[in-house]
Amino acid sequence: MPDQNQRPPDAALLAPPSLGDQDSAKRFPESLTSAAPERLKKPSFIERIQLLRYCVRYLQILKKQPERTECIFLLRSYADILFPGRHLEYFSSPPTPLTPVSVLKTFPEGSLGRLYADYAGVLMASDAGLDMYEQKALDLEEPKARALRERFFDIRCEYRHRSLTDQHDLHHLLTGYDTTVINEICLQTFEFAQVGSGLMFFIGPGGIARPLKRGQWKAAWQVWLSYLRGKRSKLLFPVDWDVWWARPIDEVRAALNL
Repeated sequence: MPDQNQRPPDAALLAPPSLGDQDSAKRFPESLTSAAPERLKKPSFIERIQLLRYCVRYLQILKKQPERTECIFLLRSYADILFPGRHLEYFSSPPTPLTPVSVLKTFPEGSLGRLYADYAGVLMASDAGLDMYEQKALDLEEPKARALRERFFDIRCEYRHRSLTDQHDLHHLLTGYDTTVINEICLQTFEFAQVGSGLMFFIGPGGIARPLKRGQWKAAWQVWLSYLRGKRSKLLFPVDWDVWWARPIDEVRAALNL
């Protein structure tokens, strides 16, 4: 069921559905990519317990060895089965790539496109190299865990993850959250409030718990406000950004209730 408190984007903001994605066909078996979401099975109670155990295992590994990036893929995969999130209807097709930075640099000063081009030119978050980490994760995965993951696989969760990656820097710019640790947590919390994510269900509470443990009440409050802001704002993921690149950034923020 869609979240009744979430404000969907106006029809004029929505991107047209994508017609296909050759990359996903390479990364996932045809039987998985072609599965109709409404027919996907839900795990039983026992299977949920098993998935939860796998999540806790890889979460503990990441706490001790943060460099084990491949564990994030497995944790995310199992967590998305347990907590698939909301508004998956917007992720039934592959995300439309953002306009190249080289093109956005031609937009007027002060426009969303020009500001994003300058901002992304420094950070440039992308999914380059993700295949390598995912392959390492698959080599690490236990056969029983893999069977569970493949049985309940939902391609929409994968498309959501790709959207999160592709639009991450753009969301930094629009929300005003910088790349400090606390503001990274705020942005992830904002995105969690918008569409949910199994991964954030496991790592998000630490975003508030850590500053509280250190007596940093202001930081914990800032994280909570970012959650409320994500709930209040219009959904960012289905927006057709080509409509807005040439507009002043303040106009875009106002239209999206940011």
